[in-house]
Parts: sequence; structure tokens; C-alpha cells
Amino acid sequence: MKAAIGSGVLRACTGLALLAALTACNEKDAKGSGEPDRLAQAQVVTEAALRAGLASYGQPQLRAVQSYVQAMPNTVAVCGQVNAKGASGAFVPFVAVLTYSDGADPVLEQHVALSDVEATRVYVETVSRCREEGGPKPTLRQAAPPLLPPIPANLPQVTQVTATTMMPKGTGRDQAQQAGPAASAAQDASGTLSMRQPGNLRMHPNGGGQVLRVVPAGTSLTIFGTAPGGWYQVGDASPEGWVHGSLVTLRR
Repeated sequence: MKAAIGSGVLRACTGLALLAALTACNEKDAKGSGEPDRLAQAQVVTEAALRAGLASYGQPQLRAVQSYVQAMPNTVAVCGQVNAKGASGAFVPFVAVLTYSDGADPVLEQHVALSDVEATRVYVETVSRCREEGGPKPTLRQAAPPLLPPIPANLPQVTQVTATTMMPKGTGRDQAQQAGPAASAAQDASGTLSMRQPGNLRMHPNGGGQVLRVVPAGTSLTIFGTAPGGWYQVGDASPEGWVHGSLVTLRR
């Protein structure tokens, strides 16, 4: 009787252990099931953007396209090679980075090695991102600084003395007249340009600004301003963003 009870308990424990293991596997599969979908979606979005951006060259051909989950959350890198000119062209590498946010389309930033400048950028991005958990690492938030000590209520009052500096007559007006033309010359710009290759339209002219969209090759844009480093503020009827001069042909 005791042996029968012992064997029954053993079978029950074994069954519970198997059930727990199966549940854990199902939970793991459920957590990881979204990752392949996102990788496949990132690849589809990247290929569509490449074909649209390089449409002026012909029918682009792609090969060796792979997607990688990046170290930063909700970020995927898509790497591969593209031939923009068909039989007369060669396959060149490209790297696209997609950043996902809740309930919104991914933000796409892509680089294609169609020029010396972009080839250097693609090489750097390839070494950094074309692998699992690649790209910049998430940084830990620093702890808040300690609170300042309370201010004593019995501090002596200090009389504030305002010093007035006399300026020579006409100095301010002369400086304004001298600075005016220089400031306006730095901001004023006119003419048009066309994209020699697909390029990122950025919010700021510093190379690290947010990418607003990818402008296809052959697109004509109006110049509204310039910034140091070879940046042009462009748009259609009004300024939309900034592109770098290495990606464009001026038509003034």
C-alpha cells in the first residue's frame, strides 16, 4: 500500500515538473515570437525605401540582406548590398537603422556607399551595427544629485547696487550696422539643388540631428539657408530640413 502511494506521488511530481517546463517553454516562445516578425518587417521597409530612393537609377537589385537586433531597445539594423545601375553597376554595401516606437511607423535612417563620404560612413556603421546587439549601448541614468541644504531664514539683507556704464555716442548703432550685413549674409541663400544620391533630410545641420525622411536621388529642392560644414537648408515652398553638400549638386 505504501509503495503504491509512493509511486503515485512520484508520478504526480513528475507530471507537475513536465507541465512547469512546458509552460516555461511556451512563455519563452511567446516572448520571442515578435522578434522575427520585427526583423522581417524591418527588412521589407528598408528594401522598399531603397527601391524608392534609387528609382532614378533604374531597377535596384539587392543581395545578402540581413537584419540584426541592436543593443538599444526597439532598434533594428538592416545590412546588405545593392546594385543601383543594373548590369552596368556594381553592388555596394548599405546600412539602415530603424527605430520603433509604440503605435507609430519606424524612423528610418539609411546610408548607401554611392560616394566616398557615404562609403566611409557605411564602413563605420557596418563595423558597429551589422551584428547582434550591435550599435551604441544603453547608458544607465545617473542618480539625481543630493538635495541642497535649506537656506537659513536669518540671512542679513544686502543692498543691491546697479552700476551704469556709459557708452560713447553712436557706438551701439555703428556696431549694429556693421553686424547687420554679416548676419544677413550668413543666413541668406538662394538657388536650387538636386540629390545626387538618396540622402537623409535632418532636423539640425550637425550630422546628428533627427532624420525627418530620406530624399530620393534626383529630387530638386529649393535652398533657403546654409550652415558651417557644408549644410544646406532645403525644402519645396518652405524650409523642411538640412542636407549635406556631399550628397547634392548645386544649380544656382
